Order: sequence, then structure tokens, then C-alpha cells
Amino acid sequence: MGGGEETFSKGGSLAQTHHKLIELLTENIKEEITAWNLPLGVKLWLPAAEALKSNTQCKRLTIYECDIGVEGAAALADALMVNTTL
Repeated sequence: MGGGEETFSKGGSLAQTHHKLIELLTENIKEEITAWNLPLGVKLWLPAAEALKSNTQCKRLTIYECDIGVEGAAALADALMVNTTL
């Protein structure tokens, strides 16, 4: 378990950093991604939401204890309107 990623189930990964979350969403191969306790702030959720728009593999995205904020939540909601997999 190195490199900022911990595999916890088949097809699932834990994003331990903002960059890892973006990478996991962009690489488009994981079925389940969990972001936990990432103090990302509003602006750092915007690239994650953008990557989510084109992700076709992730069926479950769990976000908790992350500082999403109103703007980040709105960006994620917009991405979910485009993403047909989640």
C-alpha cells in the first residue's frame, strides 16, 4: 500500500490525496472510489467534478469528511447530470 492508494476491494480504491482522487477519476478503471477526510476546499473539487463527467467506470463514489463547500457540491451535482454510470 504505497503511492497514496490503498486497495480495499475488487475494483475499489481509497483516494488519500486530491491528486490521487483526480487520477482515479481520470484513469477511468475503478468501479468504486472513496475520498475520506480530504481538506480539499471548494476550488479543488472543481477538477474532480470535471473528471467525473467523463468517467464511465466508477459506479460508486463515496465522499465523507471532505470540505466540499457549496460551489464544490454544485459542481459535483452538475457532473452527475452528465455522468450516466453513477
